[in-house]
Amino acid sequence: MRSSLCQSLLGVFLAVAVSCGGTGGRSGPMVTRSGSIAAQSESMAARSEPVAATPNRLPSPSAAEDAIATPFSALVSIATPASTGKPLAAGMNLSPINDWNREWPFVDVFKHSRAWLSQDRERMRPWNNHMPIELNAEGWPILQPGQSVATLMCVNQNGHYPGGVYTCTFEGTGKIEFRKDGRVIEGSESGNRLQVLVKPTDEGMIMRVLESDPQDPVRNIKVWMPGFENAESPFHPLFVERLRPFKVIRFMNWAQINKTTVAHWSDRTTPDSPRQSGTKGVAIEYMVDLCNELGADPWFCMPHLADDDFVRRYAELVKARLHGGGKVYVEWSNEAWNLSFPQGQWVRQQAQARGVSIVRVIAEETQRDWKIWREVFADEPERVVRVAAGQAHGPRIMEGLLEAMDGECDAVACAAYFGPRDASAEFNEFTTPQEAISAAVRYLVEDRLPLLRRHKEMADLWSQRTGRHIAFMTYEGGPGFSALGRRVPFLDAYIRAQTDPKMGEAYRTLLSSFQEIGGEVFVAFQYASDWNRYGCWGHLLYQDQPIEEAIKYRTLVEMVGATPK
Repeated sequence: MRSSLCQSLLGVFLAVAVSCGGTGGRSGPMVTRSGSIAAQSESMAARSEPVAATPNRLPSPSAAEDAIATPFSALVSIATPASTGKPLAAGMNLSPINDWNREWPFVDVFKHSRAWLSQDRERMRPWNNHMPIELNAEGWPILQPGQSVATLMCVNQNGHYPGGVYTCTFEGTGKIEFRKDGRVIEGSESGNRLQVLVKPTDEGMIMRVLESDPQDPVRNIKVWMPGFENAESPFHPLFVERLRPFKVIRFMNWAQINKTTVAHWSDRTTPDSPRQSGTKGVAIEYMVDLCNELGADPWFCMPHLADDDFVRRYAELVKARLHGGGKVYVEWSNEAWNLSFPQGQWVRQQAQARGVSIVRVIAEETQRDWKIWREVFADEPERVVRVAAGQAHGPRIMEGLLEAMDGECDAVACAAYFGPRDASAEFNEFTTPQEAISAAVRYLVEDRLPLLRRHKEMADLWSQRTGRHIAFMTYEGGPGFSALGRRVPFLDAYIRAQTDPKMGEAYRTLLSSFQEIGGEVFVAFQYASDWNRYGCWGHLLYQDQPIEEAIKYRTLVEMVGATPK
């Protein structure tokens, strides 16, 4: 078992999900889908990492003792089935767009930049003077007397982002400077084109708008990586190349689903927005364009506050823009049963207002959006894959969803993580990476694989009941080594385990077992991100991590049948 806090959280998740309110339809007062709850959601902190939870059952003492006594190689041998002979169909979750993102999505790194902060014109101290920042209708700052504004790019990269001469272009009348990793070495006579020498460190670049004419403000700022000012694609080629093996791209984090307050079509980010970071997420157009460039299928999560007009326009944009024949995976929100996220709190409030269970609210909202997507794709209904996502640790949530929806979905999905279970009791400062991986494999054998099989059985059961195929897949998955934000003495063992060869063996065990169970698409979490006390989720530590060190990424790509690059 994990910490008592995690046990308590899971108890809340399951108890509320199965017992809150009645089981009927809409009844009682109802909080509007895109109404006042948005303000509450905006103020709540939401983590981008998957929430750890406790399994709803544990093996018997004798089984646990036998597993602990079993060597790593024997456990892997026991758990890993014979190869199916077929390449794994895999997808990938992307990281959120922000200034510390380890991925290199856009060659214009201003798109990754942090929201403006106010500073004094002549100095950078205090770092934020909290003077209100006026924005024009397009979102660009109008400076007050004595005010400058600053933003950050490429922070926390440990030097792992492209160096060289960047080109900064902008419109309007004003003055821009760069600090930290960037230094202006040349500017044109008009002042709207700067050459910026960048020497990457962990500090990243600071860009300041020192002057801006209120009648002709600085706007449309671009900061191009070396050699990409006139590139045809907005995406960095290494970012694209290392995504090519994956047939599905899940955009949960690009849409900032665990933080978003987007409710109306006018709320959304567009390609013309100043930046693609922030709680409104990335423009839908960029999501679709990335899939078009990859030849991949998008997996979209619908914002929980989005009104029907937003959902319909979203579907219409995708239908008009996505490459011909591409499938569209549609999920409502993300882990809406999870009370750690704003959407989980919203669902609980809705359940209380409607007098029904949390599961019933999720089912109603999910079907509401699916209906709109099917209407838009009425002439090609097979292109829309309606994904019902449950909780791996609590199969009763998926059981309740399928009952509430009468099996009206195209896929059943859950998370598929494996990691050490009782880390706080089992590990210390002398723990080795190999011991951590062995504990993770024991947990995989004892608990994870049976829960995956149970979800596959639910997909099969409802396939029989409905007379049509319902697929089983994951919405997230992979090695789940997390200290849950705690400063634990065995964190170094967790981090070093990510590049240990045994991690590849352990991960292959999960992936082969997923195939043997009958899983159809394994969507991993996540592409590239830092490894720290909040989790070692990234399959790549950096976008340019050497393949020989990227054990998790390499294992996944090899299972796909591709050559890691």
